[in-house]
Amino acid sequence: MLAALVLGLALLGLAGDASALSYVALGDSLAVGSGDGGGGGYVARYRDDLATDLEAPVALQNLGVGGSTTQNLLDSLTTDSMVESAVAGADVVTFDIGGNDILIALLAFKGGTCGGADGQDCLRQAAATFDANWPAILTQLRTLNPGAMMRTMTYYNSLIVDLDPGDGTAATLKPYLTALNATIRSTAPNAGIAVAEGITAFNGRSGNEDPIAKGYIDADHIHPSPLGYDVLGEAFHGLGYSPIPGAKIRIPSTVQLRDDVVPPLDPSQRTLSFVAKSTPAIGPSGRIVPPPPGLPVDPRTSGAMLTVYNGAGVTMDLAPISLPATGWTLVGTNGYRFHGTGTVSQALIVADKIIVKAKGAGLDYSLDEPSQGVVAVTLTLGGGGWCAAAPAKSSGSPPSTAAHDHPGMFLGQKNAPPPASCPPEPGSPPTTTSTTSSSTSTSTTPPSCAGSSCSLCGSCGDGLCLAAGGGCLYSGSGAVCAGGCVGHMCTSDADCLPIGKTICGSSGGIPICCTACP
Repeated sequence: MLAALVLGLALLGLAGDASALSYVALGDSLAVGSGDGGGGGYVARYRDDLATDLEAPVALQNLGVGGSTTQNLLDSLTTDSMVESAVAGADVVTFDIGGNDILIALLAFKGGTCGGADGQDCLRQAAATFDANWPAILTQLRTLNPGAMMRTMTYYNSLIVDLDPGDGTAATLKPYLTALNATIRSTAPNAGIAVAEGITAFNGRSGNEDPIAKGYIDADHIHPSPLGYDVLGEAFHGLGYSPIPGAKIRIPSTVQLRDDVVPPLDPSQRTLSFVAKSTPAIGPSGRIVPPPPGLPVDPRTSGAMLTVYNGAGVTMDLAPISLPATGWTLVGTNGYRFHGTGTVSQALIVADKIIVKAKGAGLDYSLDEPSQGVVAVTLTLGGGGWCAAAPAKSSGSPPSTAAHDHPGMFLGQKNAPPPASCPPEPGSPPTTTSTTSSSTSTSTTPPSCAGSSCSLCGSCGDGLCLAAGGGCLYSGSGAVCAGGCVGHMCTSDADCLPIGKTICGSSGGIPICCTACP
């Protein structure tokens, strides 16, 4: 089969970028984007969502082919080395297939060439072919790539009314389409593939709403319009993201830490409580979606790594803790529970919720500094996972974090929203920013958070160097040395005055208020 390879890049120059997420799209004319006027269909929209939500460049290979049937896709997955290689190397795969199996037969029915006493023999044969090819496609996809995050869809029904008045196409199509979607819906999850409900997005919960009347269907009465592709893309987006190797999903969190800071010190008394809860109001990018069982990101296979660290750049605390695969068990059909005798005693990962409890000297995060500002947490499964960052809780009038962030105790803001970006771990190399024009290219390294780039930065405690355009950002101009930083929402120095601070900045995307060094 001759396949057209369309290479789409979420950002310029990604073809050679090893850090880019690889996204491969397969399927028929819906994957191609027919009816979208060159807009790329739901695939281009989903690519853009991936890049935005996961803060990662995305390299797209759209291998969709208009008119493809399940037999065509199965052939390409088993005989086309280019397609096999692309799927095998993908981090994300989406596909839609099977609509043409039924559509081709329906047009034969309309033309009176389908056969059988009721004129539906070819439709029954098309349904049988789909039922045989569909599970083979799922198996081959997972054989080629056991670990990728994969998504597919149910088909919408554009024929709520007949193609031509009285031709019987609407009533004839419905039971075959219903059966096809039921097969997709019931079997794909068993292969670790989530299903976007195209039928619900276009036809409502009843399945009887007319998408043509909504403006979702192109003039050909088959393909989506640009508006329809918006809706279909959001159906994929709404599934959220299970862990993808090389990417972190930003989630809300509540973090509490306690430490013994009164001599003689007893680090065995250190405790951590990490709770993350997501709701539909957060949006798909911040939803907690457990990995499908049996894949490489299943913690029963790969284990997990919990990392607790200072997210404001004001201390060097960094505490990685391993949660071995032997401690994990399955909860229900798509959740996981951990029981251990080490630092982490229990953990839970289910839809929209993560809980981790830890205690003991193995929690190598001390609270002997004046304040923490922000505590960040990552939970990694098979190279992908989640990140969270909780600023200290603020209370009182004027608002202050002093009662909740001091030596021996850190109480984070309850249900702190997902961070704007995952804070860098202490000691991470400074970000290098590049400016490129048609004739020149220059690179500058922002001031270090350790204070060496600001005079007298060591004169007050942590000595954080905040600089406009730097890795530790200052809301004003130039650079300033500051200490005693705490997490607090601010956009200018004036926002920090009510809590007794004078400098507004940010570290790792988290807003902080500090006191200027004298």
